[in-house]
Amino acid sequence: MLTKLQALFNTYTGRDDIVLREDSVILRDLGMNSYELVSLVCAAEDCFGVEIPDRQVTQIRTVGDFLRLLEN
Repeated sequence: MLTKLQALFNTYTGRDDIVLREDSVILRDLGMNSYELVSLVCAAEDCFGVEIPDRQVTQIRTVGDFLRLLEN
């Protein structure tokens, strides 16, 4: 799942130098802002065929948090 999320991040950001780790803080370590995170969550929902409730999006801090929401 991390590999697929990595590809989504690369496509979404247009960068291939981002290396995702479960402890990476999305807003700080990956240089994204909150609007970009919400847009990325929408893209992930389409890609993975899941729906993440809005209240849970605000709880995403790390790549690991994001992965757990996608897996549930």
